[in-house]
Parts: sequence; structure tokens; C-alpha cells
Amino acid sequence: MSEQKPDYGCAEKSNYAGICPNCGVDGRLNYGCAEITDGSVDYPYECDACHFKGHEYYTLRFDTHTDNSGHEPHYKLFNTE
Repeated sequence: MSEQKPDYGCAEKSNYAGICPNCGVDGRLNYGCAEITDGSVDYPYECDACHFKGHEYYTLRFDTHTDNSGHEPHYKLFNTE
């Protein structure tokens, strides 16, 4: 059984990453350069389907440390020359 996509007609609009909140089309957002501000990332976009222009925002959170080679702290050679 295939999953049915929601209908984003005039009464209900999408608020999901990658889906245009104006026309509801998935995968047609053309993203510009991201800007980092106060713990979040702002991706401006234009929808290729309806030409709506908007922004997607993502919250940043700490994940881990790495050395200059990309090794995480538990790596046996972490922080050694």
C-alpha cells in the first residue's frame, strides 16, 4: 500500500523542509547561499514550480569535536602530532 501525499490546497499549507509552503510541490525548491545567525541557518529559496520565494530555517546544536583530520576524541591519535 503506497503512502498518500497530503493535499496542500488553499486551506492547508506545508511546513516541511523541501516542500513549497505555497504550492505544496516536493523537491522543486532552488536554494541560495545559507546564512548562519545566532544558532540557526537560513536557506533562502525560490520554488521552481510556482516561483514563490521564501526561507527555510534550521536550528544548530553542538554535536562533537574533531581534530584537523576529522577524528573524534575517542580516536587513539586524537590531539597528538
